[in-house]
Amino acid sequence: MALKKLDFEIKLFIVIGLFIFYLVTKEAYTVPLTHDEYNTIACSQTSFWDIVTYKDPVPNNHILNTLFIKLNIALFGDHLFTNRLHNFLFFIPFFVYLVLSSRLLFKDIGLRIGLVCLIVLQPFLLDFFAVTRGYGLCISFQMISIYYLIKRLRDGNVKDLAKSAGWAAVGVYANFTLLNYFIPLIFVLLVSSIRTYFKTNKNLFFRECGILFTIASILAIIIIIPVQKMVSTKQFVYWGSKGFYEDTAKQLFIGMRSGVEYFGTTNETLVILILSFIVSVILLGLVFMYRLKDKKYLIYFYSLLLLIIGYNIAQFYFLEVPYLNSRTALFFIPLVSIVFYLGLESFYNFSKTGGLVLLILTNSLVLQHFIRGYKVNVIHEWSYDASTFEVLDYYKNLVESGQAPKPVKVNCYWIFYPSMRYHVEHGYGEFVELAPYNTKIDDDQQSLYYYTESSEREKLLSRFDIVKDIGGKLIMKSKVQ
Repeated sequence: MALKKLDFEIKLFIVIGLFIFYLVTKEAYTVPLTHDEYNTIACSQTSFWDIVTYKDPVPNNHILNTLFIKLNIALFGDHLFTNRLHNFLFFIPFFVYLVLSSRLLFKDIGLRIGLVCLIVLQPFLLDFFAVTRGYGLCISFQMISIYYLIKRLRDGNVKDLAKSAGWAAVGVYANFTLLNYFIPLIFVLLVSSIRTYFKTNKNLFFRECGILFTIASILAIIIIIPVQKMVSTKQFVYWGSKGFYEDTAKQLFIGMRSGVEYFGTTNETLVILILSFIVSVILLGLVFMYRLKDKKYLIYFYSLLLLIIGYNIAQFYFLEVPYLNSRTALFFIPLVSIVFYLGLESFYNFSKTGGLVLLILTNSLVLQHFIRGYKVNVIHEWSYDASTFEVLDYYKNLVESGQAPKPVKVNCYWIFYPSMRYHVEHGYGEFVELAPYNTKIDDDQQSLYYYTESSEREKLLSRFDIVKDIGGKLIMKSKVQ
C-alpha cells in the first residue's frame, strides 16, 4: 500500500513539474523583453572583471545571473530566449528540491502535495523564472539551501550544514537581496550546532563554526566591493521607508495578486484578509504544537522567519538600508509557505476534520488563483511591456503594405523604450527606426508614430491622432506628415 502511494505521489509530482516547466519555458519564449532586462543584458556585455567588481554599480547586475547571460550569449548569440535559458532551466532544481523538502518535512501525502502546490502555483513567483533577472535563480539556490537545512535538522550532519550555508551563499551571489535570508540562516545553523555538539563533541562544534565562518568570509570578500558601490551610489532608492508591513509584506502580497480580480476587493482589504488567514494558521500551529511528536522543524523554521523579519527591520534602523519591495522579497514565499504548512500540520494532528478543511480550502484558493492569474504572455511586474510585439508588428505591417515609409520613424514613452529598442535591434530594424532615448515628443519633429500610455492622450491630441488602442496604451500618428 505504501509503495502504491509513493508511486502515485511521484507520478503526480512529475506531471505537475513537467507541466509548470512547460509553461515557464513557453513564457520565456513568448514574452517580449521587459523593462529591466535591457540593462541586465547590457551588463553582461562588459568584461568578467567589470561584472564581478560592479564597475557600473546598477542593481540590474545580479552578478551570477549576469555571468550566466554572458555565457549564454557566448554560446548561442544574443537572443532573448537563450539569454533567459539558465533561469527557466533552474526551475528544475527549484522544483526537485521543493518536492524533496516536502517529503522530509511531512509524513502526510496531503500536506506534502499542498506545500508544493502552495509554492509552485504562484504566478508572481513563476514569472521570475522566465526573465533574465536574478530572482528566480537565487530562489532556486535558496530552495536547495532549505532542503539541506531540513536534512541538517533531521540528521545533525556536518556536510548538510555546510551545504545549506554554501548554497545560500551562492544564492546571494545571484541576487544580493538573499543576504536577508543568508545572515539569519547562519545564526540558525550556529544555534543548531550549539544544541547538537557543544556539550557532546567540542571538536565537531568548532569544526562547524569554522565552516560557517569560512563560507561567510568568502562571501563577504567577493561581494564587499559591489555592496559598497551600491550603497555609495544610493542604488536602494526604489526600496521603501514606511515600514516592513507597508513596504515589504503588503507589496509582496499585492504582487502575488498578479492583477486577479476578487469581487472588486481593494489591495488593502485583500492583503489584510490573506495575511490574517496565514497568521491565524501559524498561531494555531503554536497553540497545538504539543501534539507534534517532532517539534524541531516548527521551532527552527518559525524562528528563522522571525529572525529574517527582525533582521529586515534592524538593518533599516541601524544601517539605513530601506525595506524590500515586492520582487526583492520573493524569498519569503518558500519560507512563509513552509511555516504555514508546519502550523497546519500541528492543527491537523489536533483535529483531522478541521485540518482537512483548511487543507482543502487552501489548495482550492491556490489552484483557482493560479488558473486565473498565470499568463504565458505577460510578466505581471512589467505587464506594460506585454504589447511590444503587437506594436512593432503593427508598424511592420504598415511598411509592408506601403502605408508607411521604410523604415518608419517612431518614438515612444520612456517606460516602453528598453523593450522597443531591444526588439528593433533584434529583428525589426529593417522596418522601424526608433528615436534616440529621451527624445521628448514635444521636440520631436521627425517621428511619424508615437507609442504612449493613456495619460498623455489629452496633451497630444492637437498634434496626433489615435490609430490604435491596446488596452489603454496608444499608438498615435502625427497629423503633420
